[in-house]
Amino acid sequence: MFISHKYKAIFVHIQRTGGNSIQKIFEEFDPDLIETVPVDPSKNRTKHCYISDIKAAVDETVFNSYTKFCVVRNPFDRMVSWYSHFKDRGNDEDARIRLNQGDRTLRMYYRGLAFFGRNSEASATYTRLWLKLFQMFKRFEPGSAEEVAVRFSAIGERVMSEVNKNASSFEEFVMLPRDHQGGLFERFFVDQAEYASCDGKLVMDRILKLENLSQDFEALAKDIGFAGRLPHVNRSSRKTRYQEYYNEKTRSIISERFRRDLECFGYSF
Repeated sequence: MFISHKYKAIFVHIQRTGGNSIQKIFEEFDPDLIETVPVDPSKNRTKHCYISDIKAAVDETVFNSYTKFCVVRNPFDRMVSWYSHFKDRGNDEDARIRLNQGDRTLRMYYRGLAFFGRNSEASATYTRLWLKLFQMFKRFEPGSAEEVAVRFSAIGERVMSEVNKNASSFEEFVMLPRDHQGGLFERFFVDQAEYASCDGKLVMDRILKLENLSQDFEALAKDIGFAGRLPHVNRSSRKTRYQEYYNEKTRSIISERFRRDLECFGYSF
């Protein structure tokens, strides 16, 4: 996520929707970009917080007047992307090491936040200091331990480990229990509309689609006066069409689980 006062924009970064491309280009054009807001650590979301989290953390005038936008993706394709993401990382020893280093850094932040109390003046000051530290980390090379440390929550390593332990196939991945280890796999079950809603109502001013991201972003950039061109990072190397991962059973499960996304954003199998 980010808040840009320069461009009067609020971006909700939904996981597995190509949001890193947008995050990266705004970082280059807005050095004062705000990339985190205080969120209850038990919710296990920082970079990928909901618009409701942002609304609770910013001034009402800012929230109502800034352009709020996000990127969404076909839920069938997104579930395959989740599966590929964890399978690829599970086979990458370097990625596991970097994730572990990142986990420790963010755990330190959360411990301090819990100590001061989420809504206290002290916690606000504490968060601002950590934001400065995070911005310093961004001067390091992409992929370095320092850079990765501020981009992965402490839960990331556990999720990756448990996915690879409990799901040897896409069908098993789709059927992972929602309440496993206190909701460890919850992120796989949250529809994209939830990220973009407050009190059950979509509040985004612009909803971009990954399938048409270049054109959708160009239109958004024109509206907010943003001159940057969208880079392409984290592009999937997957060559198999997402439809080929599904059988009748898994298609039915995803159709039901993400019915709201299918209806809100006009997607189908």
